[in-house]
Amino acid sequence: NPHWVTTGIYRILNSELTEKKQGVLRLDDLRNILDSQAYPVEMHEFLLGLMRKFELCFRFPEPRDQDFLVPQLLGKEQLPLGPEFDPAACLNFQYTYPIWPEGLLPRFIVRTHALSTRQPRWRTGVLLEFEGNRALVKADPQDKKVMISVTGPIEGRRRLLAVIRSDFERIHADIPKLNPVASVPLPGHPSESIEYDELRVFETS
Repeated sequence: NPHWVTTGIYRILNSELTEKKQGVLRLDDLRNILDSQAYPVEMHEFLLGLMRKFELCFRFPEPRDQDFLVPQLLGKEQLPLGPEFDPAACLNFQYTYPIWPEGLLPRFIVRTHALSTRQPRWRTGVLLEFEGNRALVKADPQDKKVMISVTGPIEGRRRLLAVIRSDFERIHADIPKLNPVASVPLPGHPSESIEYDELRVFETS
């Protein structure tokens, strides 16, 4: 029943309780969020399973496996990160979108949650860690951009960027006619960039 599904998910995503908890949702919270007649307790985990399938939330590992995170309801403010992600010292990459796709970063956070365990997450950004490298991935909806900065051992930076790009490409493929432009900011000139496909031609020529 699509109406049953969409109404239930809508109520969860617009729940003041979950927003006050900055996106953390306990399975038991659904008793207070959903109508008990339309959404009996035995159907709560099924509904959350659909939200996981649609990449709207993810389940925390044990011992918190009764808790879920809804990234769309995370806090809006980015935590202070210090100088670690100075663009001049990082491998940088970005996507520019003709139209901003709502829910892009929350979906990405769900897809990559295993890499952001114990790392800062907020509504428009996340820190990832992989093989000793760290990446800052953040969105600017007004400029319709996603910026990626990877730091750590030089030999592992491209591997982490490849993981990040793979997840974005899979999200992009689900959105018809999105066609974002992938580019690399120019060192020392962060406001200027060169398209990634053009850069690959230079690398192979």
